[in-house]
Amino acid sequence: MSNDFAVLGMREHDRPISAPMRAALEQFVDEGVVLVVSSFGRGGGGLGAIVTEGIDVLDRISTKGIDCDGQMVVRAIDSVGGVRSGPKWGEIALYDGEGLVRLERIDGVGDLHDVLIDGDSVVFVSSASEQVIRYRGDGLRSSLEVIHETGSGTDMVHFNCLSRGDRPLAVSAFARDASRSWRAEQDLGRTDRGVVIDLDSGEPIVEGLSQPHSPRRWRDCWVLADAGNGCITIVGDGGLRRSIDCGGFARGLHVHGDLAWVGVAPERMSMNVTVDPSGGATFPSSMPLLSRVLLIDLVEGLVIGEIGIPFVEVYDLLPVPSGLVAGLGAGASASALRLLERAAIERLWPDRTDPVAVEPIDDNDRDVGIEILHQGPMRAGSTTTIEVKVTNRGGFTLASVGSNRVLVGWWWGQSGEAGRGACGLVAPIGPGETVTILCPVDVPDRAGIQRLGLGVIQEGVGPFGGSTACAVSIETADVDD
Repeated sequence: MSNDFAVLGMREHDRPISAPMRAALEQFVDEGVVLVVSSFGRGGGGLGAIVTEGIDVLDRISTKGIDCDGQMVVRAIDSVGGVRSGPKWGEIALYDGEGLVRLERIDGVGDLHDVLIDGDSVVFVSSASEQVIRYRGDGLRSSLEVIHETGSGTDMVHFNCLSRGDRPLAVSAFARDASRSWRAEQDLGRTDRGVVIDLDSGEPIVEGLSQPHSPRRWRDCWVLADAGNGCITIVGDGGLRRSIDCGGFARGLHVHGDLAWVGVAPERMSMNVTVDPSGGATFPSSMPLLSRVLLIDLVEGLVIGEIGIPFVEVYDLLPVPSGLVAGLGAGASASALRLLERAAIERLWPDRTDPVAVEPIDDNDRDVGIEILHQGPMRAGSTTTIEVKVTNRGGFTLASVGSNRVLVGWWWGQSGEAGRGACGLVAPIGPGETVTILCPVDVPDRAGIQRLGLGVIQEGVGPFGGSTACAVSIETADVDD
C-alpha cells in the first residue's frame, strides 16, 4: 500500500513527448479521435486522454476495459470498496456525447475485466465467475447470456481481455485447464500456460503465453500483451512468433496501422519502504512507480516513443471520438446522482465551489486511531472481510471522494511483500467521530502466522499517524473448496 498515490497528472498535464509519438497523436487529431487510457486499483484509477500536450485526467473512477462503437462508450467499473472489485456483482457504464447514459449493476457476476460493444449487445468478461457474458439492456429488464465458461465458478484460469472488432471473437486467459488454479501453476514455475481462446469453438488460437492480455489482429497475425514476459508477442497464423520487449508488465494494447500503443505497468513489489518509528508499521517511503504508454513500430520491432501517465495500474487503450471524450468528461453532471454528490460535498466543505477536488490534509490533522476488530483465523488464498474501526483524531472530515481520497490500506508482512490493497470509507468521518468499516482483505496463499498491518492514507499526500498491526493465523485452504 502506498502512502503517495498517483494524482500528479491532475495538476501537471505536461509530459515530454517524442517526435514519432507526437506525430501519431496528431494523426488521431486529424481523424477526430483522442487516445483514452483506463486505469484501476492502486491509486484509484480512472480515465485519461493522451494528447499532444500530455495527459488530461478525465475522472478518477477505477476502470478496467473500455470500448466504443462511434456512438457510445462503455466501461467496466472497478469500484467496490473504493478500489476493489466485488466477486458477486459488477457495474458497466455507458456514455454518449452528453455524459452518462446508463449505469448498470449486474448481479451474480463480478470482477469485470474487459468489455466490448458487439452490435446491439455488450459482451463482458467476469474473472470472478470465469464467464464471458452477453448483455442486452433494452427496456426495464436487462438480459444476460453466458457465451463461454469453464464451469469452475471461480477464478481458476483468469479470463481477462476480449479481442476488439476482430473475428473470431476471442478471450485471453492465464491458463486453459480449470482443474488447477493459475496461481498454483505459477507457484510451480509454469509460466507458459497462457492462451487465447476462440469463443465460437472453445479451442485455443494461441498458446504458450505468460499472463496474456489484449489480443488484437494485425495483418495476418495476432498481437498480444504478453504481460508475464514483459513484452508484446506477435504470432502469425502459421505459428511463427516474435517478441518486442516492453520493460514491464504489458497490459493494454491498441494497434493503429503498423504502430502499437502499449500500456506498461510497474512491478507490484518494486516500492521502497520505511519503518514508522512510533509503532513499527511500515509504509512505502515514496510514490509507487507509475505506468507508461509505449509507441512501438511493429514492422521494425522497435519502441519509438514513451509517455508517463499519472496512474499506477494501466489496463486499456482506445481511440475515442472527441465528442464522446467530452461526454466522458461530463460524466453524470446532468444527473440526479451527481447533484446529490455535489450537495453532499458542499455540506462537508461549504467553502468549496469545485464539486470534485478535495484539498490535501495537513500533517497535524492526518491523525487517526485504527483498530482491527476481527483477528480470527483466516483461510489461505481467500478474500476475508475484516471489521476495522477508524477514529478521526484530526480537525478535517475524512472521506473517499475527490482527487485526494482517504482510504484504509492493508498489507501483509513488514512491507507488503505478501500482498497489499485498500478500501474506501463507507461514510465521511468528522472530527472526533468513529466509523466501523468492512474491509475486504486478500489472504496470502501460505499458511502460518503472518503480520497484518492497517493504516489510513490520503492519495497523493501521505499516511496518517496511528497505523496498527497484528498477528493473524492463516489456515491451509480446504482442498475440496
